[in-house]
Amino acid sequence: MKNDKLYKFAHFLAGFVVILHGIGELDHAHGSLLFFFIAGLLMILLPLFIIAFNLL
Repeated sequence: MKNDKLYKFAHFLAGFVVILHGIGELDHAHGSLLFFFIAGLLMILLPLFIIAFNLL
């Protein structure tokens, strides 16, 4: 159970790091900004989907 909570927290943290990296890319405007935001949102939503699936 503790390992599962750590896994979910790691995904939330990694998602926020990716989104923050995307915000850092705003200055460079290389076109990869959208990729970072989508990847960060997917990393944040993954544990939420797992929680929702386990509740069913």
